[in-house]
Amino acid sequence: MSSRWSAAAARRRVGSKWHPPSALAAFIALWAAVGAPRAARATPSSQVPVGARALGMGGAFSALADDASALFWNPAGLALIGHQEIAGSYANLYDTGIHDDLVSFVLPLSLDRAAAADWYHSGFDDGVLGFSENRVTLGTAFKVRPWLWAGAGGKLLTRGTSLDGLNIASGRGFGLDLGLLASPADHWRLGLVGQDLTGTSLSAPEGQRERAYPRNLRLAAAYAWSNIGTAAFDVDDRWHLGVEATPLPLVALRGGVEKDRSGIESATWSVGLGFKVGALRADWARSMPPTLAATDHFSLAMEFNFNPAVLRIEKVQTHELYTSLYKSYARDGFGSIQLRSLQDRPLTARVGVYIPDLMSVPSEQDVTLRPMAVSELPLTAIFDEKVLAQRGDQPVQVQVTASYQSKRLVRREKGAARTVAYAPGAIDWGDGMAQAAAFVTPRDPAVDELARQAGRLVLALEGNPYGNRNLALAAAMTDALADLGTAYVPDPINPFATISSTPHAVDTIHYPYQTLERLSGDCDDTTVLMASMLANVGVDTRFVDVPGHIFLLVDTGLHERNRSALGADSTMMVIADEEVWIPLETTSLA
Repeated sequence: MSSRWSAAAARRRVGSKWHPPSALAAFIALWAAVGAPRAARATPSSQVPVGARALGMGGAFSALADDASALFWNPAGLALIGHQEIAGSYANLYDTGIHDDLVSFVLPLSLDRAAAADWYHSGFDDGVLGFSENRVTLGTAFKVRPWLWAGAGGKLLTRGTSLDGLNIASGRGFGLDLGLLASPADHWRLGLVGQDLTGTSLSAPEGQRERAYPRNLRLAAAYAWSNIGTAAFDVDDRWHLGVEATPLPLVALRGGVEKDRSGIESATWSVGLGFKVGALRADWARSMPPTLAATDHFSLAMEFNFNPAVLRIEKVQTHELYTSLYKSYARDGFGSIQLRSLQDRPLTARVGVYIPDLMSVPSEQDVTLRPMAVSELPLTAIFDEKVLAQRGDQPVQVQVTASYQSKRLVRREKGAARTVAYAPGAIDWGDGMAQAAAFVTPRDPAVDELARQAGRLVLALEGNPYGNRNLALAAAMTDALADLGTAYVPDPINPFATISSTPHAVDTIHYPYQTLERLSGDCDDTTVLMASMLANVGVDTRFVDVPGHIFLLVDTGLHERNRSALGADSTMMVIADEEVWIPLETTSLA
């Protein structure tokens, strides 16, 4: 019995925002608890890995674990799946007639908890010699912290060997798996798995015991690029490296490699392909070990919910995003979402919006939907200042969720749309002059230093030649920029006169610090610079657009009835909101 089990095992063996440091501390604590000193000499796992998606990535899946195979790779990942899922997989190992089959099921219990079960069967029978292994695993997972999840799985294992149809050996045993999954920073995931922590042994009716699965420790990491794919790395007794690319939302391309950490055996390479249509997902992987025949793995999964949906996302429509205007999107939005209520009473839902490249956490709002009707809501979001660090224009995916209380669980519907996020500085003048206010940065250090120095000089004069503080400050700012040699230089590629009158033409405004570095700019650049300097010393301004040009109005602080006190030509004044304003032409700074 012992020799046959060992031979079978040998045959089978060949085959992101930064959170507190306690995330890593939890990993270190578990690593120490399950035997960190032995990590360097990890015992080879006797379990055959499962799941075509994971195998297509070379077994580098413990930091992802976001499908029904999570119960094997890292039970903590069950809490992140968020829907019921049933999956099955099949393989003929190395074309030897050893058939591997897996059926698994995931059931969310709440937003933060989930349970799962799977049945694994492996068997071989050539009419003389037969071998069969069955493993049933039950598991659960829950959220420990917003960035940390934990899970566990208990397994019952049975094995039997037959000769000429007669059972000559059998046994059963129990095992325990534990896992942690963390997201300590944007785009990053870390995984730690203790598989068969107590060592899974088989007990035979004759009283004999055989170690079926020795303890195996696995450390993993994964990094996801939005709209591109994921790279993952696992290490136990082998190194595992895998990548998954998603050129289209419904198609995934995978590749991986794994190799013993010790020994002279060459690497095992793998490739994979995945398709997702609606609730169905199909995956294929080919594993190519150095000495045995290649194995093709096939998986089919279906996502569903027991209770019929009472809310549906009909349409997600987005406008192009101008990152310099990111603050306005919390108020005005950048598109719309249509939600259809399918129940005959008002429905309360929580709508979430998330753009991985531009946001650290989703923006959420509670809404009430009318019965049996379509409601259109603005797509609003609170963006991080990190959007201003974006380099170049890039496509982004807008992910939308609508969560509501179903009969037993909180249910979540998902929708998505793609748009373009323009780099900081981009603007569409067709949407009005008000956008330019986003580029006025009076507290920028470069603006602050220059404006305050110029302001102190003019305010220190014994007499004010204008008889008006605001005009004196405007003159001082103009002189300061002239002394620096700031010049009006039309944009040779996209001059304001042309692009401002072209519908949906995207222009670029330079921020004040950029104009000061260049000491030159188009009329929009110099107008924004002057507005920033005057705002720094408390002088209000307004943008004015005329065909092919933009200039500035400076608030004198005088009421209309006192305009004669200004001592200036009345044709050089503008009356707005009962106050006197003076035009300032920034193209004549020199």
